[in-house]
Amino acid sequence: MQPYQEAFVGIPIKLLTIVSLVSRELFRNLKLSGASYKPMIDFLPSRIYFNYPFPPVGYYLKTIAFLICFLLNEYRPANAAPTCITINTQPKEQRVCENGTISFTVAASGNVTGYQWYRNGAAITGATSATYQFTASAQNHQDKYKVDVQGPCGTLTSNSVSLHVDKLPVFTVQPMDATRCGGSVVFTSLATNLGAYQWMKNGVDLADQAEKINGSKSNTLIIMNLCSSCDAGSYSMRAFGLNTCAQQSVISNAAQLIMYDPIVITTQPAAQKVCAGGTATFSVAATGTITGYQWYRNGTAIAGANGPSYEL
Repeated sequence: MQPYQEAFVGIPIKLLTIVSLVSRELFRNLKLSGASYKPMIDFLPSRIYFNYPFPPVGYYLKTIAFLICFLLNEYRPANAAPTCITINTQPKEQRVCENGTISFTVAASGNVTGYQWYRNGAAITGATSATYQFTASAQNHQDKYKVDVQGPCGTLTSNSVSLHVDKLPVFTVQPMDATRCGGSVVFTSLATNLGAYQWMKNGVDLADQAEKINGSKSNTLIIMNLCSSCDAGSYSMRAFGLNTCAQQSVISNAAQLIMYDPIVITTQPAAQKVCAGGTATFSVAATGTITGYQWYRNGTAIAGANGPSYEL
């Protein structure tokens, strides 16, 4: 082992300290591996000592790479300008159905330190990331949105973009209840912001049928040849919206159709012959939805004669 050879190097003390520490760390690793080398560089306050011979070059590759990376970072001029921000992707105009979720996004590069989104020029509380997401209401239609991208060089403001909110249908005329004894019935409903109609019975879509159902996809529904067992029920209209609301719908109030079967007298009252002081009974038989009876004598209603038979 040759004696130390002394050399003075006029470079910053901080740099020498780092080199010495790196060398010592390398020596420690070599010693752990069984090598007998001493530190390549040993630092004293004013001098550096180099030790010969050096260990194999391979031992220093990682150390040199570390040192280079450290110096590039450590000795960058203190007043070097940071990387300024650039907006790479501007927010885009959006169109959404009322009550839908909307997202505005900006993409920026450089030393970005923060974001601030604005609605119609007013800062939005909590909207401080690259994406601003919220649920759009009808009141947000035509609102303007932009974002400040903040960095050490200053702030860049994005383009201002509009939000278009399509409104859901609103009913102006609701269908009305109806009571029928056969025949036909008509239900009508009207709505604004309307793209399409669909009538339903008991929640199930109706379709037009010849001589039975007409207007199942219009604002007026006509049901013909009514019967109590097949047509009584709840009728409502599903109104679909326009544009982004085309797949969204609003359902009207339900209108009840109450059906009664027409009354048919199957057995008429029969003429009676009785002796004076005898008892006579008149009877009638009928089908259909019967709600009551009223007997008459010579065209005048008989008080209390309200059943299918009248005895006197």
